[in-house]
Amino acid sequence: MDNLPPHPQIKEILEQLEGMQHRFLQWRQSGQDEILAIQKDVQDLFTRIEHTQNNQTHFQEQWQEALIRLREQVETTGQVIFEGSPTPISPVVVTPSLPKKRHLSGCMVIFLSLVMVILGLHEGYKKFLELWDALPNQEQIEVTSQAHQLMINKNKETIEELAVVNAVHVSLDHLPPYLPQAFIAIEDQRFYEHSGLDPMGMVSSLVRALWQGRRLGGGSTISQQTVKNLFFSSSRSLMRKLKESILSLKLEYYFTKKEILYMYLNNAYFGDNIYGIEAASLNYFAKHASDLNLLESALLAGAVKGPNYYNPQKHPDRSQMRARLVLEKMEEQGFITPQRKEKALKIGIEKGQLTWQPIQHHYFRDWIIPELVGILKGYEGHFRVMTTLDSKIQHEAHTTLVGQLRKAKSRQVTQGAILTLARDGAVLAMQGGVDFSESQLNRCTQSIRSPGSTLKTFLYLTALEKGMTKNTILDDSPVEIDEWMPNNFDNEYLGEISLEQAFIQSRNTVAVKVLQEIGIEAYQERLRRLGLERQMPANFTLALGTGDMTMLELATLYATLANEGFMVTPYAIRGILDMQGELIYWRDVPEPKRLVEEKSIKQIKELLEKVVRSGTGRRALFGKKPIYGKTGTSQGFRDAWFVGFTNRVTTAVWLGNDDNSPMDAITGGSFPAAIWRTFMEKITSP
Repeated sequence: MDNLPPHPQIKEILEQLEGMQHRFLQWRQSGQDEILAIQKDVQDLFTRIEHTQNNQTHFQEQWQEALIRLREQVETTGQVIFEGSPTPISPVVVTPSLPKKRHLSGCMVIFLSLVMVILGLHEGYKKFLELWDALPNQEQIEVTSQAHQLMINKNKETIEELAVVNAVHVSLDHLPPYLPQAFIAIEDQRFYEHSGLDPMGMVSSLVRALWQGRRLGGGSTISQQTVKNLFFSSSRSLMRKLKESILSLKLEYYFTKKEILYMYLNNAYFGDNIYGIEAASLNYFAKHASDLNLLESALLAGAVKGPNYYNPQKHPDRSQMRARLVLEKMEEQGFITPQRKEKALKIGIEKGQLTWQPIQHHYFRDWIIPELVGILKGYEGHFRVMTTLDSKIQHEAHTTLVGQLRKAKSRQVTQGAILTLARDGAVLAMQGGVDFSESQLNRCTQSIRSPGSTLKTFLYLTALEKGMTKNTILDDSPVEIDEWMPNNFDNEYLGEISLEQAFIQSRNTVAVKVLQEIGIEAYQERLRRLGLERQMPANFTLALGTGDMTMLELATLYATLANEGFMVTPYAIRGILDMQGELIYWRDVPEPKRLVEEKSIKQIKELLEKVVRSGTGRRALFGKKPIYGKTGTSQGFRDAWFVGFTNRVTTAVWLGNDDNSPMDAITGGSFPAAIWRTFMEKITSP
């Protein structure tokens, strides 16, 4: 700006825009009551304008009628006689002539200009409100900023993945302070002063375009860049820019500067399908974002302007020059001292030892494609899909399963799966096998396996609902039904034991006697009311978990318990947007429906907690917070399960072989419980 030719109106424009910004800040802080009052005042103004316009129309009609009467007098008499006038006016001779130019007075120009401005403001205000209501709301912005996004192309019935935003989010509190400061210094120096739009930056961009012949661009605040990254394509249409600006105001209205900065850093694009500061740090410097030094932070801050052009790996010299500029800007704004800048340049890049691995989301993606086809019926083109997948949890599911199966390879086990649900049914992780490239079979949703003793939880839940208690005495002794004699795992019998002991030690004979007590039909009906639509065996082997179901079905039953007895419906898609920010679909939250009463939930959770603390699930225990779970092993060691939940999530772990061959004595309380603990420790740690 300093080397531009002076212009007498630039200063005035800046002052007006700053005044508008100040007024917007006051409006933003005044609260909803003040907003409603302003809207009422504006509506009153428009009512007065409409009334004035009606009067003006009536006045014009009167003049038109008088002129018609005047013309009729001239045509019939050649004279014009005013009412009450004794003397006629001289004859009027109508001579065709060219119309003369009329010059409007200064007052008339001001009046017409004011009318045009008011009418323009009226339409503009209406359009502003329309867009404000149509663009994503607070919940949708927040969900989108944290969602694992899929960029897809739909052509007829075909869904093609274009890109995946697989950012691993990191809290600002875990980042060195100079990291966000570097982005502010180079991208938005007035970040803490403006309210989403920077008038000075916009005017600077406009002036550069006018005086230097550059393309109109730049001037985008961090807020504008955030909403562009979250909701829009890279098109430069005027309507897209208008939507971006309004959505930036909404972002500032609903969220604090710290929250906006969090959204920005965790969704910024760094090239090579790398989104977010954590993924960029791992990819370019083999370390967590929390461990970046000052120069590395400057390199990443400098790269967002042109992720490929300033790529630290592909163009090191160019990116170093850009990073030096970032450090100079940080020095100018007082974020660092000159000495600190020189020290950073001297230290240089300090690469770590970590490796960057893209999130393995393929099982999840293929599972949701049929649903996407249904939702987008009648639509074509590119879309953003906000999914429920949690990048960190999905990453840990993949690495934990692969690592633990490597240890169990000698035990004749070749496959496994991990599935994690939030309390409301959101699918947070779906690792449907060891390696998607080798086998696309999704063992979370497609494989039909025997749940084993994990199903006993719902048998005992039914018994508790029918009046039994944890202290009810049951007989652990041999039982024979139509020549079928179930055995306990240890081939021993304990005689009279409590229901609690029988459950936490998973005694098979007692489970059969409990089913005899409550009845097969009653148990099947209870499973159906819990949401299990699959038909289960109508015999007493059902007490031991015979019959088949998917991992998703089993995990959903447990998620209902984790959700305090309210129905859970698994889901994977939160919303869908087109590339212009228009909302195509947003999931409606269903009304809560209780499936299990509070008393019964408390009783069964007490039993499940004791399974982990002192029963067959001891290897799943970690930390001090309550853990609820159950082991399961199908006949012949063909399936080994551990399904459990905390106050936050439900996770199911399965091990087995696709050809249904037996494993080498792997039970649910061995490797599956250990995998569950390792995985859950990682995703629940700060």
